Amino acid sequence: MLHADLANEINHLNTAYLLLAQKLLRQDKFAGMLRLGISPKAAEFVLALSSKNILKMSSTNALLCGFRLGELLPAILESAHDGGQQQAHLFIVLASQRSHPRQESHEETRQ
Repeated sequence: MLHADLANEINHLNTAYLLLAQKLLRQDKFAGMLRLGISPKAAEFVLALSSKNILKMSSTNALLCGFRLGELLPAILESAHDGGQQQAHLFIVLASQRSHPRQESHEETRQ
């Protein structure tokens, strides 16, 4: 695939991700934050984005979303046999991870 094709696909993915993030946060802010794995401050930032800002942010060559398989896969596999309880269990796992955030603040990375 050509470099331009990859950049175009990243642009589309970023746009779709930001629009979905806004939709999730508008529907239920707390559940959206858990699903997206973002802080309240990041949620407010995403909610405040205009269409123009979304398109501008989407045009970067970097993905704005990230894979959370390391966080989610064990919980999904562990609760896959529970059927109806799977979503509740997954939210419990996500909530417990949100109460113990990773040490990735910008302040710490600058020091």
